[in-house]
Amino acid sequence: MSERGQFVRAASWGVGAGPAKLHSIAQAEDAVAAWLDGTPDRPAYDEERQRVLTLRQLLHRAGPEPSAADMESAKRAIRGFVRFAHLKEGRRRAAYASRRATPSH
Repeated sequence: MSERGQFVRAASWGVGAGPAKLHSIAQAEDAVAAWLDGTPDRPAYDEERQRVLTLRQLLHRAGPEPSAADMESAKRAIRGFVRFAHLKEGRRRAAYASRRATPSH
């Protein structure tokens, strides 16, 4: 038996400690739960947390037998969150690197 909401082509994830690819809505729900469990509840992550909570709701609303429209919405939402998360992580790394490169007096 296949997982709920099997994607024709896997969706890229690679966020946090999660898998590189998601093959179904069920796997996406697991990755979202893992991200929420593994990400600190600090103001620096508020925007990502709000977006991933929205993604979680969308995945849940797909129901036990997602339609083609549900599947497309899920993949678009996953792609949008991944882009945003990678952008935010890049900004955090750049800020950290600039702080380390700045000599202290």
